[in-house]
Amino acid sequence: MNIDSFSKAMKTKPEDRDTERTLGWKVLVEGAKVGHKRGDFETAAKMFEQALTMAELRLGPKHIVLAHILMQYSEMCEELKDADKARALSSRARTILGQLATDSEGGVS
Repeated sequence: MNIDSFSKAMKTKPEDRDTERTLGWKVLVEGAKVGHKRGDFETAAKMFEQALTMAELRLGPKHIVLAHILMQYSEMCEELKDADKARALSSRARTILGQLATDSEGGVS
């Protein structure tokens, strides 16, 4: 995992060059962030869940984008005092990031 990959993962807003592969989860994450800011946590949670499912299906279970979405969702759950859910989401994100770092160190990308 390199800094360029992480920087790309941090950009969740749809861009002109997005394809069907990336557009769906990006739109869902953006919607979840808007819902979160507005205090519509139920809708935001549903959108985060859908974004996670779509990102995992389209990008795979060990992708930095998936870890990024997990962390964003975790932060919202933490704010809502749902510590168990927040902990589970952030733990899964850390596991993915750890696997990516290990793969990167071993020469596998």
